[in-house]
Amino acid sequence: MTSTEYVMTQEQQGIFNYRPLNMVITAPAGCGKTEALAYRAKGLINRYDFAGNGRKLLVVSFTNQAKDNISERIKKHIGLQTMRQHVTVCNFHGLSARIINAHREMIGLDDEWTVASFDWIGRFMQSLNCDRKVKMQAREALQKIKLECLTDKEVKAKIQTIYGQVGNLAQIIEKERIKEKLLPMMIKSELLYGFCRIRMLRNFIEIIFLRR
Repeated sequence: MTSTEYVMTQEQQGIFNYRPLNMVITAPAGCGKTEALAYRAKGLINRYDFAGNGRKLLVVSFTNQAKDNISERIKKHIGLQTMRQHVTVCNFHGLSARIINAHREMIGLDDEWTVASFDWIGRFMQSLNCDRKVKMQAREALQKIKLECLTDKEVKAKIQTIYGQVGNLAQIIEKERIKEKLLPMMIKSELLYGFCRIRMLRNFIEIIFLRR
């Protein structure tokens, strides 16, 4: 089945034909926002010249599920080959990892450190034999600490103020992270924010934000 066999509603046709780059689509769950965004992507690909100039359409989601969903919808309308050539679909963590790895020297990131492309903390905690509630509390404590702009030394000091099993587990996780020289997913957004203050993103004509 080709994309021309899909019949657009009047609203979707309006989104497809909309020429300005900025657009906000607001609707309750199940009303077809994802399909509308796929038509929007198709309209942009058809309307603008992407051939040979390095430009790509960037589609960003909050979750992997949303990423997979919009990928399938766009592929349905423009085809796999065109999508591979002219569209990049990722979630915010994936986008952060790409930017940080491409510009690690600009933000002072040592080559020995690796940006985790998965939930490293979640995977590491699965290997530990301890109470699930303690694991969740330790994870939440680390997330809260990592939201602050702190050095590894300052993070360690903060963790030491957490008492009991939760504090002990948080220390184990942080010690292992430093040993493995990993930047977990929870702190990539902080690095990305710092990078974006230094340099604007280029070579993309539009970012489509998917709602949760």
